Amino acid sequence: MPTRALVNVDLLLDCLGPKQTRVGEWVNVIGYIKSITNGRGASGTRTSSVHVQALLVWSAGSVDVQRYEAAVSEMASRTTRASGDIPSDALLRSRR
Repeated sequence: MPTRALVNVDLLLDCLGPKQTRVGEWVNVIGYIKSITNGRGASGTRTSSVHVQALLVWSAGSVDVQRYEAAVSEMASRTTRASGDIPSDALLRSRR
């Protein structure tokens, strides 16, 4: 099921610069989850949205995407072995 994060930055508008808001920029976010919405996309596929209130946002700098995907895949695989309930590539599918 595709998952996306919707991050509300209203509390940070006075201090966000172009580096944190540029399209395609990787950012780190600290905040809290306000709600989770499950539904169906236009093609009928199940979707999930996590609504986050951002308290802090900063540039992640240069990210090695291949290394990141490998780390997420490994983490998901360990979680699956430990809990048995998360598909091993679920996190990667949600990022694409």
